[in-house]
This record gives sequence, C-alpha cells and structure tokens, in this order.
Amino acid sequence: MANNISVAQTFERRGTTVPFTANESLRHTRARIYKHGNDRILEAVIPSLGGGRRGELMVVPWKDLPDFVPLNDRDRQLHDGIPGIVGKNGIDPLQVRELVNKINAAHSDDPDIRAKAQAQAKQDSEDKEVVRMSCIAQLMRECGIERGDPVMANANTKTLVELMTAEESKTHFDLEMLIDRVFLFASQRSGVSVENVREWLEPLVGLITPFGTVKGTQKDRTNGHLFLEHVNLMEFRKSVAAYLAQKPEEYGATAEILLQVIDQTIMYVDERIVTLDSLLGSFANVFGKQDANVSYLIKLRRDVAYALDGWASLIERWTEADAEDCKVAGNVEHRDKAVAYVMNFLPIIPHKELYPDDGFDTQASIERARVKIVSAMHSWSTEELDVELARRVEKGQKQVETEDAGRLIS
Repeated sequence: MANNISVAQTFERRGTTVPFTANESLRHTRARIYKHGNDRILEAVIPSLGGGRRGELMVVPWKDLPDFVPLNDRDRQLHDGIPGIVGKNGIDPLQVRELVNKINAAHSDDPDIRAKAQAQAKQDSEDKEVVRMSCIAQLMRECGIERGDPVMANANTKTLVELMTAEESKTHFDLEMLIDRVFLFASQRSGVSVENVREWLEPLVGLITPFGTVKGTQKDRTNGHLFLEHVNLMEFRKSVAAYLAQKPEEYGATAEILLQVIDQTIMYVDERIVTLDSLLGSFANVFGKQDANVSYLIKLRRDVAYALDGWASLIERWTEADAEDCKVAGNVEHRDKAVAYVMNFLPIIPHKELYPDDGFDTQASIERARVKIVSAMHSWSTEELDVELARRVEKGQKQVETEDAGRLIS
C-alpha cells in the first residue's frame, strides 16, 4: 500500500535503512517492525518506488519484497539475513551495518566493495582494542588525580598501547601491576568487587566502541564509526552551505530546508556525545550502577545510530556531484540535481524523538514543506528541473510578496 507524505513519529516507525545495491529503486529501502495486536510483522518501506510522487511510501511485507523487485545474489543474501537480526526492540542501524559488512565481504560482485568490507571488519576490531585501552587509561587518570600520582594522572591511550606492545617482560609485569592497581581503585570507588570491574569492563567497551576513544577530542579522535559519520555530516553541512552561498534561484529554498534538517541532526547527536563524555569522565563510578549505565549507553547508541542512519549514501551522492561541478568554475548543475535527490530521501528525525513530551508535530510541517518544494520544482519521474513549473512557482511567489507589500502600505 502507498502512503502519501507519511511522517514517522519514532525511529522504529521510520525504520532502518537496508542498502540494496542492484536496483536503484531499493537503494533507500528501510526495514521496520509493525505491531498488530500480538503479531509483529517485518515490513519493507520503499520511498518513491519507480519514480512515484515524492513523499510517497510503498509498504510491503518483507518476505514479499523479492516479488516486487528482482534481487541479485548479494541483495538476496541481505534480504534473507534481516529477519535473523530482529530483536525484541526490532532492528537498529548497528545490527544492519554489521550484517551488511558480512554480506559485502562474502557476496558482493565488486572486488572494491569486498575489500572495503573486509578492511572495515578489521578496523572495527582494532577500534575495540583502542577503546579498551582508552577506558583503562581513563581509570588511570582518575586514580592518579585522586591519589596524587602525576604519572598515572597523565596517562593516555597512546602511551598505554605502547606499553602493551613493548617486548620487555619487565614492562609487561609492571603494566599488569599498574592495571591491577587501577581495577582496585575502580572497585573501591564504585563499591563493587574487583572481579565485577574486570567482568563488566568488556561489555562496556563493546557499547562505547562505535563512539571512539574515551575522552578523545574531535581533533585527535580518529576512530568509532558513529563519531566519524557525525564528522562526515558536519563536513557535508559546510559543503551545502557553500553551495547555498551561490544562491541558485530554483534551489535556494530547498537547500535552506536541507540545512535546517542537517543542523537539527548535528545538534541532536552533539548533545548525546557530550552526555556520553560526561558519563565516562568519571569512569570509575560507572561500575557502581552497572545495569542503569548499560541501559543508558544502549539508549545513547540507539539514538545516535538512528539519527545518522540514511545520511551516508546521500552524502556520497552529494560528494560525487560536488566533484563534478568542481571541474568547471562556477558550475552547480550536478549539485542542483543532487539537492533534489537528497531532499527526496531526507532522514528527518521523528518528532517524538526530538520532543518526547511535546504533542505538537512540527516535523510534519517540515516534511510537507520539503515534499511541496521538490514536487513543485521537478518532474515526479525524473530528477530534471521542470523549468515551466519553476517559473510559475517563482511568479506566484513574487505576486504574493507584492500583494503582502501592498497590504502593508495601505
């Protein structure tokens, strides 16, 4: 069934992007769980299938998706793998990302994509080791500050990794003693046993890894895929702002809405990264309320992952267009088309995620404005600008402005 200008109220209702590759019409498909009484139905949500009206969604049972659009081997493996990762809370982008990397590494026809997926799996493993070291380094700093030990107070992830990889056995021995001392400190600070600290550290590391090293600044933090996706979104914002500064007449209003949604997403993620850094700034205390803090970290991961979900492929499309325009000074043709494309699949943060206590849905107005602008300016079946429509829209806007000005004078 098709829904025109359907505005999801929560991340779960919006769904999680499942990046099929063989068919362009499925590139922005999302998977979501629909609860009907006691039944939980896995659905595929496909925006603008077959070049349909912008804002229109095609919703079909997940199992029936291959009947609508043929899938290649890689996409079929991805389609069949999705039901297996559905949990009690549905599906989240981190689960899909892990599955996609596995599928790409084993089934992609493109050797570059296979190599990239394999490299990403290796990077994720390395990130986890670095985050583990950063957690221990943070405990050392807290211990050193409390006990007046300048060496421990200045501990950092880099020096700790160097110590861990040193060949001298005495260094290893001293480091083990140092870590034992740190765990004892965390135990005493949080009121749990040393065994609990050692046991709980690993799941905490797993939850933190997508955000990168603990207490790492934006300047020196180079790991954690959620953090890096956030950085990419900020760079995308700069590029779109530079494009808007050229004031393309037909696309100015569209780009302004795009910037508004980007800014909203950046602020949403920034707030949660600040909250995370604040929580982990007193890392020894985290072990004292393990269950509550794990639940809190899961919530932070969920929010950030969902907020960034769907942006990567849109940024990729924009980057390609920007590179093409840069070949000719002053050219904006490719970015014009990219703006239309991005607006068609814009991942607006659902209203209830932004304002859980607010019953007024401001997001619906943004979504409807987006659809109205893009529909007014473009053919529904292509990305080409409908020049005649654009002229009529511009003429109508000027007429309204003139009438408003006349009323003010009178």
